Amino acid sequence: MFCTKCGQQVPDDSKICPFCGETFDAAAPAPAAAPKANPIEAAKAKASSMDKKTLLTIAVAAAAAVVVLILLIVCLSGGPKKTVKAYLKATEALSEEEDNILNKYSWQGEKAQKALDLYEEPDSEVKTSWKISKVKKYGKKDDVTEGIKEYISQMKGDDEKITASAIVQVTITTKEDGDKDTSDYFVTVVKIKGNWYILSQGSGENIKDIANKWEAYNK
Repeated sequence: MFCTKCGQQVPDDSKICPFCGETFDAAAPAPAAAPKANPIEAAKAKASSMDKKTLLTIAVAAAAAVVVLILLIVCLSGGPKKTVKAYLKATEALSEEEDNILNKYSWQGEKAQKALDLYEEPDSEVKTSWKISKVKKYGKKDDVTEGIKEYISQMKGDDEKITASAIVQVTITTKEDGDKDTSDYFVTVVKIKGNWYILSQGSGENIKDIANKWEAYNK
């Protein structure tokens, strides 16, 4: 406790202050309890302590978790069609997670933009969907697979590990204000030691054009 006259700290059972001689007739008051922490203020303090590096770590960790999911899904798939389908679904999940992180931590996110009166509602809603419309498989001795093996060989890879290939056509449909637009892109998939992996993605006229590109590597 503290002396009521000189303010010096003295033992709790003191009858007289050793510093100024003040006597304590009444029982010494119990030490004051520490004030309870305000949960709101504690939360604010915690939030303010999260610097950019912390936020970046959270964002990277969340994105990395989705990337691992993508790799697991793709590697465990049973064929070219399933591989591309799983990859596209996992990519959608990754894109959604990135949007959530942006909205939660960035001033450019929708939440902060609304708070700053900077948010503008879109003029129209755009809906995008995809489907796998065609798959063409090629065996180990086909020219397409041989062309892909030549491509891998040029990159100093072990082309003998490639045992098959396929080209998957993905059709994208976009709907806006009642208008519908479709476009195609093509995914080249290769089989390596029993698992299918995506090699490249791009546009083209049709599967034959993409196949001709890979055949050209073997000529």
